Amino acid sequence: MQQLTNIDTIFKKKLFRIPDYQRGYAWQLRQLTDFWEDINTLEDGKNHYTGVLSLEETSKSKWSTWVEDSWVIENKGYTPYFIVDGQQRLTTCIILIQALIEEALELPQNKLQNKEDFELCDTKISDIRKDFIFIQRSNSIIRSYIFGYEKDNPSYEFLKTKIFNEYSSSNQYQETLYTQNLDNAKKFFRDNLRSFAEQERPLLLESIYKKVTRNLLFNEYVIQSDVDVFVAFETMNNRGKKLSDLELLKNRLIYLTTLYREDDKEKTVLRKRINDSWKDIYYQLGRNKLNPLNDDDFLKAHWIMYFKYSRKTGDDYIHFLLDDQFSPKKVIKQVPITLGIQDATEVRDISDDELNDEEDTQDETPKLTTRSVLAIEELSAYAKSIQDSSSQWFKTFNPWIAECTPEEQKWLDCLNRIGIGYFRPLVMSSFTIKKVTAEERIKLFKSIERFIFYCLSFIASTGKLQK
Repeated sequence: MQQLTNIDTIFKKKLFRIPDYQRGYAWQLRQLTDFWEDINTLEDGKNHYTGVLSLEETSKSKWSTWVEDSWVIENKGYTPYFIVDGQQRLTTCIILIQALIEEALELPQNKLQNKEDFELCDTKISDIRKDFIFIQRSNSIIRSYIFGYEKDNPSYEFLKTKIFNEYSSSNQYQETLYTQNLDNAKKFFRDNLRSFAEQERPLLLESIYKKVTRNLLFNEYVIQSDVDVFVAFETMNNRGKKLSDLELLKNRLIYLTTLYREDDKEKTVLRKRINDSWKDIYYQLGRNKLNPLNDDDFLKAHWIMYFKYSRKTGDDYIHFLLDDQFSPKKVIKQVPITLGIQDATEVRDISDDELNDEEDTQDETPKLTTRSVLAIEELSAYAKSIQDSSSQWFKTFNPWIAECTPEEQKWLDCLNRIGIGYFRPLVMSSFTIKKVTAEERIKLFKSIERFIFYCLSFIASTGKLQK
C-alpha cells in the first residue's frame, strides 16, 4: 500500500505549475465550506484523507523557458512538476496558508516585532513563505513561486498580486471567472478566521496551520512518461468538482494539437490560439461579477450557431463535439489531397539547385499529399469563432455595459425581461455576422418579441402550446 503524504513533505524541493490544458480555480462556496468544515472538525493530531495528487515531471525543454524559475531548478535542486490532478485541493491549501500568514501578521502581539520573525508553530513567517509561497534569489529581486500557473495564464499575475500580495512589474491582470473564485476563496478563509474571538485567534491559527500542513494526507503519484497526461486528465475528471463541458473541450483541443503531423511551430501557434481563445471566453463569462454567465450554456449556443440546431436535449451537443467533431481519430486519420504547384512549394524545402533547374520550375504537375480529416486550419478557425462569439454572448445578457446602440440596448433589455429562451443563439449570431446592421437586428428583436408575446398569449388563453 502506498504511503500517504502531507503538504509539508509534498512541497519539499518541488515547484508546482498548473499546465495550460487545466482549467483555473473552480471551487466555490459549497466546496470551500466542505473543506473548512473538514479542517475544523478534525481533532488535533488526527489525519484526514484529502485525495489523489497526480503530477507530471516537467521536461527541461519546458522549464528552461521559465525565466524566473530556472535558477532554482538548476542551482537549488528543485524538481518542477505539472499538476495533472488535485490542483483544486492544492490551490485551496495554499490560499488558506496565505490567509493564515496574513492573519498572524495582524495579531496584536506581532505589532512590535519584525513581522517576518513572527512564528506559527515555532516556524518563522519568512520560512513559511519559503516553503509554500516563493523563494527569492540572493542579492536579487527575482522570486520563484513555489506554486502557480504557467505565465501566459491570466490567473498567473492575479495569484501573485491579489492572493500573495506580491509586487509585480506589470501589476496588470485580467479578471475571469477563475480569478474571481481565487479572490472569493481568500476572502472566505480570512472572514472565517476573523470570526473567532481575538483572544482565541493565536491558538486557532496554529491549530489550523498544523492541520493543513501536517494532517491533510494525499496519495501522491508521479505519472510515468509513457502515460498520456491528456487522457489521464479526462479520466480523473470524475473526482472533485466536475469539469464543465467547456473546460473538457479545451483539454481535448489542446490534446489534439499534440497529434498533428505538422511541424512544431504550427502546433505551437494553434495551441496559443486555443489558450488565447479560452482566456478571452472566461473573461467575457465573468465580466459582469454580479451576473457571471454559465460555461455550458454558452458552449451549447455556439454549437447551435456554428454546427447545427438539434431538438435533442441534455448533453447531445458535447457528444457531438467530443465524440464526433473533435475526436482524436479525425486527426490521426489521413486523407489524400492534391496541391497545385504553387501550394506544393509552400510545404516542402526547395534547394538552390532546384530553383536553377528549368525543368522543375516549369513542371506544373499537381502534387499528391495527405492531411488529417480534421485539418489544423479548421481547428484554428473554430477556436477563433468561439472566442469572437463570447463577447457577443456577453452582449446579449448585458446590453447596457456592452457596445450597442441605444435602440439595441432597449430591445435587448426588453427581451431579457420577458425571457429570450431558445432565441439567444440567434441573437448572438446577429451580432457575430458582421454584415448584419443595427437596423436589421432591431427588426429581428421586434419579431422575436412579437413571437414570444403571441405564444404567451396563446398559453394564457388555452393553457397549452400547440405543436
